[in-house]
Amino acid sequence: MDMIHRTWECFGLYPEKLVADTAYGSAVTPNCLVESAGIEPHIPAIDESGRKDGTFSREDFAYDDATDSDTRPDGKELIPTAVPSRPSGQQ
Repeated sequence: MDMIHRTWECFGLYPEKLVADTAYGSAVTPNCLVESAGIEPHIPAIDESGRKDGTFSREDFAYDDATDSDTRPDGKELIPTAVPSRPSGQQ
């Protein structure tokens, strides 16, 4: 966001869209652009589905649509600790 503010202050330019590489593809960056700045992000998400560090990968978990729950590889159900907020205007 600092670059966007500096560009506005120096050049009077404010983008409607922003393109970036995966270095900016964490969930925080695109959400910040949309919710705080009203900018449409075109940023590929970082794919961390295939883990190589001994931790579980996304594909190791099972989702049950009927119960809206996820199950760990050891068969235990994941218990959410926080509910993500939805962007305004969505239900």
